[in-house]
Amino acid sequence: MFCIQVENAIKSNTCREEEWGETKETKNTSLLENQSEQLVGEPVSGVERFGSPGEQSCTEHIEFSAGNPLLETIVGELHLYRSVEKGIYQMSHVLCVLAVPAYFTAADFCMFVGPFGNHIRNLRLLRDSRACNRYMVLIQLDTLENAENFYREYEGKLFSSIGPECCRILSVSSVVFHNTTNSKVETFPDVDTTLELPTCPVCLERLDSSVSGLITSLCNHTLHCSCLSKWGDNSCPVCRYCQEPVPESNSCQRCGTTQSLWMCLICGHVGCGRYVEFHALVHFKESNHTFAMELESGRVWDYVGDNYVHRLIVNKTDGKLVELPSLQEESRERSQIGASSSSVQESDTSYKKTNEKECDDFMDSILKQYDYLLTSQLESQREYYEQQLEKAEADRNQKIAEMECQMKQLRSENSDWKKQYKQLEKEKKALQRQLAELEKNEEKLKQENAFLHSLNENLLRNQTEWKSKYSQLEKQWRQEQQQVQELQEELRDLRFHVSTMETLLSKDNNQASLEGTSECCHETTEWKGGDVIGIAKTPQRKQNKESNKRTPKKSNHT
Repeated sequence: MFCIQVENAIKSNTCREEEWGETKETKNTSLLENQSEQLVGEPVSGVERFGSPGEQSCTEHIEFSAGNPLLETIVGELHLYRSVEKGIYQMSHVLCVLAVPAYFTAADFCMFVGPFGNHIRNLRLLRDSRACNRYMVLIQLDTLENAENFYREYEGKLFSSIGPECCRILSVSSVVFHNTTNSKVETFPDVDTTLELPTCPVCLERLDSSVSGLITSLCNHTLHCSCLSKWGDNSCPVCRYCQEPVPESNSCQRCGTTQSLWMCLICGHVGCGRYVEFHALVHFKESNHTFAMELESGRVWDYVGDNYVHRLIVNKTDGKLVELPSLQEESRERSQIGASSSSVQESDTSYKKTNEKECDDFMDSILKQYDYLLTSQLESQREYYEQQLEKAEADRNQKIAEMECQMKQLRSENSDWKKQYKQLEKEKKALQRQLAELEKNEEKLKQENAFLHSLNENLLRNQTEWKSKYSQLEKQWRQEQQQVQELQEELRDLRFHVSTMETLLSKDNNQASLEGTSECCHETTEWKGGDVIGIAKTPQRKQNKESNKRTPKKSNHT
């Protein structure tokens, strides 16, 4: 989370700036003489709210400038503040894009943000003083919703597919320019109070931010975004000022050092010398590229001959190697010749005419030596690159063979997986059918279980009732059995008594027949004084099998 504050010092007699959002007056100052306001910026994804700079801690400041150095220049510092207290986040409709690469021109940036062209009101370019190959852009959009959409769309997006630079955006609440000189700051007046708007220097149409997007270039000229995007080159359409990227300093491609650098004349590889890390020599051993040039002095070193060959030629007369004078010596001789008198120049001209043929032969020998050198180096380069191509071809064929083997293996595995998949699909369908049947059976069993449960409860209730009835009947049966036993005992006694009486009567009858009538009368008189014996009733029982039988009647015996 950051808070950004901008302070500008105007280094020219006249300057015209555009207002970005609301502007607040400070104490004892007027709006045009001194505009004093904070510029607060927050990332859209944050949740913190910033207060005044007094409540924040400055973490970084960036020096910037704007304007054509030949006409006028605006310099200042952009302060980044980190919030101390956390609060509710509020989005702003002004955004700041940091570290735009210099090769990405203003027209390219307009094309880059083209999808939001109808929602952009103003663009302002600020030059980063710390790095010549970067600049910043302030963007004012029409609504907060479009500002949020712009942030989500372009935050972290690459400017170009060939470069690593990506878009970094901060949300800005306001922009203020502090006048540190005695000159009056001329700003664009408010649109509501103006009678005539300025015109675009390209299309001569009115510069109205509510109709079309406006852009303020690095040279402090304002024009339409569409007009700048149609401009052919990187220069300003008004003053032809352009910011060209500064070439970066050379360094060793392996260790990054900038001292004692040597560049291969065959492939352009840059490495450090023998006094640092020997990376140039390592490149010679790897690539067999013989010649390397020292970047500081321009001298050429031959690794095979182990000597300098940058000014060596073969003398045509004796065939020996001769070192030519350096370029500095030739320029010094030319200056001395230019400073001599006219007489010396005439003698030099006659001397050149006499030695013209020798110079031609000398140049022919130089050209031949150069041809020989170029032919040998091209041949060695051809052999080296052929070896590299053969190696790359072998590696490629090996990788292709490995990939084909992997492809065959993957195809076989794929076919096996397909078979297993089909089999599993069949098993799945069968299991689904079984599952459906089991679910139906489960429902039936649940219903039967509920029925049996209710039936079991009824039977348990009936069982208790029948148990009570059975106990009562058993008790009654035992009582009846006891009565039956008693009656049987009485009946047995009666039968025994009757049988005895019958036997006695039969004996008496026999004796009476033998003894006569006297004895019979005597016997009769004896029975007259006896007691009468009564026979009780037999107990009646309910029997299922003997329902048709009669119960015995009562009998009295006297």
